[in-house]
Amino acid sequence: MPGALPSATLRRAAHPAIVAAMQQFDQFRASELFCPKCRKAQPVRERLLLILPHAELYEYRCTLCASSLGQREVTAAAPGAARPRPAPA
Repeated sequence: MPGALPSATLRRAAHPAIVAAMQQFDQFRASELFCPKCRKAQPVRERLLLILPHAELYEYRCTLCASSLGQREVTAAAPGAARPRPAPA
């Protein structure tokens, strides 16, 4: 995102309430995205594409036509940091 502040800069410069509000989107996942092929918002499946040393790359696919609708990159936590638990299935 052009002009976005890195999270470390945001933590130093912003009010604690703003920082807390922004941190809730760190683990954001899409449930529906617009599919140009289906011409409407559709539920999506998140698929792990690639595991890198510093991040994991996920792809969002339409559940009806299997078109690729987007990607998400999850950066690895700092060594020694607590990792969030996966959501129960």
